Formats: sequence, structure tokens, C-alpha cells
Amino acid sequence: MSLNQSVNRGTDIMNDGDNMSHTPGPWILSGNTRTWGVESEDGDTLIANDIGNHANACLIASAPELLATLYDLVAEIKGNHDWRGDEYLSTLIPMADAAIAKAEGRRA
Repeated sequence: MSLNQSVNRGTDIMNDGDNMSHTPGPWILSGNTRTWGVESEDGDTLIANDIGNHANACLIASAPELLATLYDLVAEIKGNHDWRGDEYLSTLIPMADAAIAKAEGRRA
């Protein structure tokens, strides 16, 4: 799978038998300089509204791509590297797993 395919799929992978699903990405910003919203790219689904901080709205809008990228990075490292023997990765991978669990609504 290419990087673009991975990022563009949003988080459709969460819909494959997991106990949670959400609107697939990408998500986009809407609104003005005082209040922001986040919606599906096709505009059919409102993800969040009345967000008073532009930076928070940007973070929410980027969530599907961030999660999909994190899935791919963790899978690549776990599948192709001896990460448990690496001091940095042996700290980072459990943190990434915890972030994925949080995004999926699971306990880390």
C-alpha cells in the first residue's frame, strides 16, 4: 500500500470488526474566524461544531489521517524491526498503542 493510499483511506480500517466505527476521513474545517466546525469531506456529516479555537479544530479535522498514519507506522515497526531491543522504540511503541486504544475508545 502506498503512503497516499494509506493516508487517504482515513480510518476505514476501524470499521472492520472493531467495537467502534466513526465517519471515515478525510475531515475538513468549516466556519469562520470566531467559531469552527469539522465535517466530512463530502459535507454530509457534521463531526464537531462550535469549536472556539482554530488549533483545536485543525487537530480534530486531522484525526483520521493521524490515526491511519499511526496504525501504519506501528505495524511497520512491529513487523519489520526489533523494536523491543531499542530503548527509544520500546518506549514509543507502547505510547503509540495507547494513543490508538484511546482513539478507538478502548483502554490502553
